[in-house]
Amino acid sequence: MPGATIHALPSIWGNDAHQFNPRRFVKSASHVDKLKVQPEAFRSFGGGVSLCPGRHFAATEICAAAAMVVARFDMVAVDANGDEVDWQIPGMEIGRITSSIPLPKGDVRVKVSARKETSDGTWEFGFKEELVG
Repeated sequence: MPGATIHALPSIWGNDAHQFNPRRFVKSASHVDKLKVQPEAFRSFGGGVSLCPGRHFAATEICAAAAMVVARFDMVAVDANGDEVDWQIPGMEIGRITSSIPLPKGDVRVKVSARKETSDGTWEFGFKEELVG
């Protein structure tokens, strides 16, 4: 079943199921009375017999790459002229049933610049067979 279908059911995700909500999985006191999303409802790596055997490796790679980008670069939202603006959560393009990842409505403009503290070296990421103890 396409991810766009199972990840957009209001009965599971709430009335804002068709909106990008980056705080959907944040557990806080302000979310106590809201719809409780079951962890197994998010099926990014399939399920049952089609469960991705590389899901742990993929999740580790994604987290490591994201951490390296956040640690090495400053990012600010900009408008079409390149002027800094406040971050806005973009709307989502709805209706592509075969798409697992919905596209944002319109451009998401970001200025990325290397941080001075981290720009004078070479960064590497890799896996080793041996455990560091």
